[in-house]
Amino acid sequence: MTRRDEHEQAKELAELWQRSFVPVEDEGAAQVRGKRMALAIGDAIVRERGRRRRSRFARAFGALALAAGVLGAVVGGRALLERPRQTGNQSSAMHVDPAIGGVQAAGIVTLRRGRAPSVIDASPVHAGDRITTAVNATAALKLGQTVEARVAEATEVSVEAPLDSTHHMKLAQGRIEATVDNRPSAHPKLVVDTPQVRVVVTGTVLQVEVLRREDLAAGTVTRVTVEEGHVDIQRDGQVVATVAAGGVWASAPDPAPAAESPQAAASPAQPASRRSAEPSTTRSAPGTLAVENALFEAAVSARKRGSHHVALAHLDDLLTRYPSSPLAEEARLERGRALEKLGRTDGKVPGLPTPPVGDQP
Repeated sequence: MTRRDEHEQAKELAELWQRSFVPVEDEGAAQVRGKRMALAIGDAIVRERGRRRRSRFARAFGALALAAGVLGAVVGGRALLERPRQTGNQSSAMHVDPAIGGVQAAGIVTLRRGRAPSVIDASPVHAGDRITTAVNATAALKLGQTVEARVAEATEVSVEAPLDSTHHMKLAQGRIEATVDNRPSAHPKLVVDTPQVRVVVTGTVLQVEVLRREDLAAGTVTRVTVEEGHVDIQRDGQVVATVAAGGVWASAPDPAPAAESPQAAASPAQPASRRSAEPSTTRSAPGTLAVENALFEAAVSARKRGSHHVALAHLDDLLTRYPSSPLAEEARLERGRALEKLGRTDGKVPGLPTPPVGDQP
């Protein structure tokens, strides 16, 4: 086909198209279709907005999570760096004060740490510990490398926290015999507080006693005996005396012996059996209630642990030393419980003396 023929054919087709009928769309159908298209377009717009909102939220949440992670890593790393290292099985969260000495018991010796008294054979000593020796019992106490002391029977002594190189004890009653390193020192090596004074020791061998005195308002008297070296006696921060080797100092003079009345001299002496049968009227001396409580609590604690012989030893010690104690009646009840556990109905235990009846009718 030539180019002319193609042109003619195209012209014929155009004329045919112009003459052909094209139907016009109904107006109602056009409106319905327009509404459908509008709804579709609106849905598309809403979906697009929701997609964009979710995308923004996701980006914001991701940023917050990333910031929190970074902050947590920084805080955790700092805590890890600042946490003290653990040694052995000891937890770093637990803080235990180191021992400042040790004690070795000979007989019934009670150590109170906090609220729990316990009978010991040997134990480390911490600041705040209180040591009580029973009758016929002693304890060897060592503080650091400079102080060694013998705690005599029927003695109550507390160990306080040392200050610098100075060890500190409080003697409530009884007697301690101390040997203190005598090498030169700028600070005292030992301070012993009693109800009356403070004994300041640099280096010496000495003995400090707190004795019961019913004739004094305080109920006790302090006596210091120096064998070697010298010590200073302080009251209210002032030195009131210096005791050298061979010297003895007391916070109160010994009482003068009472003169015998003519009626007492003229009356015949009572038989020993009658005197022992009479009930005692002596009450606990001032300042002994703490020791009585310690003995009673130690006895109850020992009985609860099943150590009935130890409980009996404490109760007999209490009833022997303080037969008129306010705790005497309860102590006898506790003694009966301990004896019952041991199967003793006669009230006697081999190796333990029978305590006096005191004021018991």
